[in-house]
Amino acid sequence: MPRVDLAPWTVSTTDFGIGEDAQARAFIADSTVVAVVGHAGSRSTLMVEPLYREAGMPLIVPTATARALRDVSGSVFMLAPPDDLIGAFLVDEAMVRLHARRLGMLYVADPYGDGIHDGVQARLRERGDSIVGAAALSGRECEVDALSMDAIVKAFLLRANPDAVIVALPQQDAWCAVRAIAREAPSTSILTTDSFVLHPDWPLSRDERTNMYTLLFWEPGADSVSQAFVAHSRSILGRDPEPSHALEYDGFQLVAAAVRDGASTRDEVTAWLRQLGTPGHPAFHGISGPIDFLRPRTSVLRLRSLRDSTPRQ
Repeated sequence: MPRVDLAPWTVSTTDFGIGEDAQARAFIADSTVVAVVGHAGSRSTLMVEPLYREAGMPLIVPTATARALRDVSGSVFMLAPPDDLIGAFLVDEAMVRLHARRLGMLYVADPYGDGIHDGVQARLRERGDSIVGAAALSGRECEVDALSMDAIVKAFLLRANPDAVIVALPQQDAWCAVRAIAREAPSTSILTTDSFVLHPDWPLSRDERTNMYTLLFWEPGADSVSQAFVAHSRSILGRDPEPSHALEYDGFQLVAAAVRDGASTRDEVTAWLRQLGTPGHPAFHGISGPIDFLRPRTSVLRLRSLRDSTPRQ
């Protein structure tokens, strides 16, 4: 049976751009590398995608969600849906599942936040609704001064009077924002994106989490494959796996399956991935569910209540 070797890379330089660029160029220069699983996020993936495209390197992207990646005519394979579809999903969850009638949004003014905001707006228009208020932030308000976020949230709530708020901000700012919303308007439903996780460094009381929900790309299932993955992850990590771990694992398994089926070059792996879900080429059954690249994988989206959740250690 053909052998697949993993070549991990850890960026050690303090210069983020140089580190990501060096990582991509190192993989491209190695003729034995037939596919790359990564990079860590949308910004870094968009930065290096042109290099991989020029080299004909298939790039399997576990958690990057930038819309631009969906539109790339090349060899980018997204395991999570693009951010505009995430925005649409959050609208449906807020309006249907949580019965919201007045939806507001706080988001970071960058491609990630803008993409989710655009998806929210588009989905609301399809429903014949409109957003009651939205505030675009720099993403560093809480880092500079937590009191400034409190003031922003108070003004936003007073102006928009929402009964549900979508928060698409970096971790620390999201924590400041959701805490302020929970304190100022405790009955308001709060829906955070995948950029937010409970963390012991940013505590939230159970009361503050009562109406709080977060977006996930994966949750453990009851099936034997999912449970085996969880058990194996616990034995290595000493804790439950995160959604990103499941998608990363699926990315590696996709490459291994392509090689087992005889793909030995970058072009052959690319062709194998593109054929998934077409006649004679069934979808790959991953930890995160069936995988093909004929359409965005909105099926992975979940919204979990944080009321009884515990912080990630």
